[in-house]
Amino acid sequence: MPNFKTSISIIILLLVISCDLTPSREYFNRARDFEIEGDYKKANVLLDKAIEKNPKFRAALLNRGVNHSILENYKGAIADYQTLLEFDSDNALALFNLGNNYKRLKDYQNAISAYNQALDTEWVIKSEPFSPLLDRDIKINFDYSFDKDSDYTVDELDIIFERGIALVLNEQFADGIRDMEKLLAKEYYIGNCYYWIGNAHVGLKDSTNACQNFIKSAKLGLKEARGQVKEHCLKNKN
Repeated sequence: MPNFKTSISIIILLLVISCDLTPSREYFNRARDFEIEGDYKKANVLLDKAIEKNPKFRAALLNRGVNHSILENYKGAIADYQTLLEFDSDNALALFNLGNNYKRLKDYQNAISAYNQALDTEWVIKSEPFSPLLDRDIKINFDYSFDKDSDYTVDELDIIFERGIALVLNEQFADGIRDMEKLLAKEYYIGNCYYWIGNAHVGLKDSTNACQNFIKSAKLGLKEARGQVKEHCLKNKN
């Protein structure tokens, strides 16, 4: 018959074995390895564990949201960004990504609202565009520091561009044109801005200005603009 001390030792050992002692940051780092490999489902399994251990782990919530978006689970992405914003309402990056996912769901009004909130935060930077990739959620990657507020900054030009698109798609054409003209003054994605100004003028039934902008965009190499030139500017030239 085992003695009392042996029984206690066995119970403690079983408790230790059954407990998950892996730190949340370790799960986050392992998830990054899968993200680099493009296996976002496996990455999210690890991020689930990180968030379970630390429900206010901002970077894990944000990156899981980005992975959901890549997997086209836009509602799942929105849920993660909203959870983050419940305890960090001034997070510009979460608001920016939130707007992008509402836009993908064609919920343009909520997208515009999220972009407006992002622009009102203190973590908007006035400099060069954050990334040359359009319509992409931004992910957190840590190197020498971990989870500072400054990790969640977004360039205001990126936000204005995505808001301008949402405004045009929401048939707020004049407002969309204003956003794109602001960006042209900064020489930001010039071809794309001309393209969306052209689309806004199509909505306004102003074919002359639409064609002028589509042609400018096409000359800068935007393939989508070439299609719009054929549809709106050459159909009556035959």
